[in-house]
Amino acid sequence: MGSGIAAKSAPWRLVEAVRVFFSAGEASGDAYGAEIYRAMNRAGAFSEIRLAWQLAQDVQKWELGGDASPARIGDWIRNYYGGAFVSRISPQSRFDDLVSEIAVDVFQGLIPSERLRGEVVSAVGSRLLQSAGVALVADSSNWGAVGILESVRVAPRVFGGYQQAKLRLGHTHQGLFVPIDFGYINVKLARRAKQNGWKVLYFVPPGSWRRDKQGGDLPLIADAIVTPFPWSAEILRGMGANAHFFGHPLKQMVGPLDEGRLKEGVAVMPGSRLHEVSRHLALAAETLQNFQGTVRIVVAPNLDPNKVQESWIRFGGGDAELRLDKYEALKESRAAIVCSGTATLEAALCRCPMVVVYKVSPWAVPEFLARRSKIEFISLPNILLRRPLLPELLQWYAQPESVMGELERLLEDGSARQVQMEGFEELDEVLGPSDAIDRTAQLALEIVEES
Repeated sequence: MGSGIAAKSAPWRLVEAVRVFFSAGEASGDAYGAEIYRAMNRAGAFSEIRLAWQLAQDVQKWELGGDASPARIGDWIRNYYGGAFVSRISPQSRFDDLVSEIAVDVFQGLIPSERLRGEVVSAVGSRLLQSAGVALVADSSNWGAVGILESVRVAPRVFGGYQQAKLRLGHTHQGLFVPIDFGYINVKLARRAKQNGWKVLYFVPPGSWRRDKQGGDLPLIADAIVTPFPWSAEILRGMGANAHFFGHPLKQMVGPLDEGRLKEGVAVMPGSRLHEVSRHLALAAETLQNFQGTVRIVVAPNLDPNKVQESWIRFGGGDAELRLDKYEALKESRAAIVCSGTATLEAALCRCPMVVVYKVSPWAVPEFLARRSKIEFISLPNILLRRPLLPELLQWYAQPESVMGELERLLEDGSARQVQMEGFEELDEVLGPSDAIDRTAQLALEIVEES
């Protein structure tokens, strides 16, 4: 390795214009973040990163002997990649100053090739963001909690991730911060990001389903807000925010429906939070003990399928398919048992009639009852349509006999099933266009270009 090569500053200026940091605290946010990242990729936002990262990996394999000078590496790249590589990286960039700098620094071991990607696009998130190619700053797989007791249990993990995110937002190179829902942490991080010079695009702000109010500090901490409901955007704009309604992101994520598809069997969506999954699996296992059709258990991305299967067997569940693709499972099923949450909206968009269940631990019952007394419904379709479209069986009412009774009414062709199917069509209209992810990615690119 040549002794005359001086250590150079890290070559992040090649791609710093597209530095993005996602922050997703729960499973739904992890899914949204992964899809926005992929949409930005499709728009070409990270083509430079992919090329530079590939270059960094390739240069580690080169056998250049004792001459690893910029000129030597530059000649090698020209011969190997051709002029197209140079023009695709940046029409304004000087080839030797930028591309060769990356190659030399990686070749000398000054920067690992993995850092080239991780420094540019990173996230607080879980398996979906990671599998999409985003480097995780903190793993939020098990951050989800409902109630004070469960929140206390996950607090150390959440606080540790929050500290890691704060460090990343203090990076000398600012970019675009994309917090997704999870207001408890993300509002604080968004405020921090703004203070440190980052642009902030808040996606699915907390409490966006409310028709009477929105978070009062959102206009101050976000350069732009993308909300999944039209009334939310209207309220936020009235507060002075740069708010957008592009439709609900789930409509694009669910994708097209096959109207002629044969639907049979039952899907079980027990939730994504560890403390709720076992209770709902136990309920579903007893409910479906004598069911003769196909049972599909949807496993959330943050859960271990083997542990879910072990729990199902331990609770006395019969033959069942474990499914990772929730949308396909819902589209194939004639009805579903669904834990209250985002999953109820996903099932509705997949045109899968459902019975909604939710059970908390005995310790959390007083808090649950106090919260329940303040709201009319807990499932999103009922909240959005402002009427009891879906049966909600909560706590003591979520018994195997009552769940099976509702399920049987939905499995047969009758009024109960027809009412829900008609309600799903109405809900589809409320949720607007089907390209919210793509339009959000385009807005993100516009913000980056303006900064």
